[in-house]
Amino acid sequence: AAGVEYDKKYIVKLDYWFLKDNGDSAVNFDPNNLNLINNPYMSRAEIEAQKKLGKVLGQEFNLTLQYFPNSLLMFQLTGSLFIPGEFFKDPVEDIVTLNGFPKGGAQDANFTGIFLRSTLQF
Repeated sequence: AAGVEYDKKYIVKLDYWFLKDNGDSAVNFDPNNLNLINNPYMSRAEIEAQKKLGKVLGQEFNLTLQYFPNSLLMFQLTGSLFIPGEFFKDPVEDIVTLNGFPKGGAQDANFTGIFLRSTLQF
């Protein structure tokens, strides 16, 4: 993160986040091995989705502008951009997304957001 303060009234901050999944799987993803797996609790698609574990989730950039008109009041505007990583590249089947797993592929393109905030201290 980096920031600049100007005249005690304005602050500009740039934050960078690198996100990586810390999951792991002991599955041998060789197609011949996957054909031998007979798990009554998980579909083959759910087992194959474990390939994503341990991959880079993505990178996030946040730009924050803060304004302090006086000692009691603060206004803040933050814009952010999330760039998906390798974790989101390959799509998974719909049954896998029922458990909260991201769909992947074109559905998980860059994501942007804006956050507005103000505080009053007394």
